[in-house]
Amino acid sequence: MLSTHKRSLTTLVAAALCTALALPAMAQNSTQNSAVQGQNQQDKHQKARTERHAKRLSEFKKVLQITPAQEAAWTAFENQMQTQTGYQRQDKAAMAMMNTPDRLDLMRKHRTERMAKAEERDQAIKALYAALSPEQQKTMDNHWQQAMHKHRSEHHMHKMGDGQRQAH
Repeated sequence: MLSTHKRSLTTLVAAALCTALALPAMAQNSTQNSAVQGQNQQDKHQKARTERHAKRLSEFKKVLQITPAQEAAWTAFENQMQTQTGYQRQDKAAMAMMNTPDRLDLMRKHRTERMAKAEERDQAIKALYAALSPEQQKTMDNHWQQAMHKHRSEHHMHKMGDGQRQAH
């Protein structure tokens, strides 16, 4: 009878040990799956964003009625606008390993890069604008004003959160 009790106890301890050893592997697998799913979701969002952006540029070109003589200015503008990339988040693990002055230097570097890209976009917009007829310039002015108003409204709504959204 004692040997049956010992055998049951040994089996129970062995099962508990196997379970305890398997938990970290299962958790790691779950974490890896979450990371892959997160990246896939991010890739889908980026693809959809790129497609929306290309569609808007195509529609804007039609609205402006770009002539063959303006095609080179349009292409330069379009290429510059398509090189936009979303803000790349900092690698949290790498940032955690840095001290405050190093983090500040890295953030300054990224800020400078974003400003340089914004300046390049501004120059491309000005070059296109200069190539447009006065009527096309008015169309662009109206388009840009509406786009900026929409962007500010969406940004404000996003900052307020879901529960506090108001129409403006």
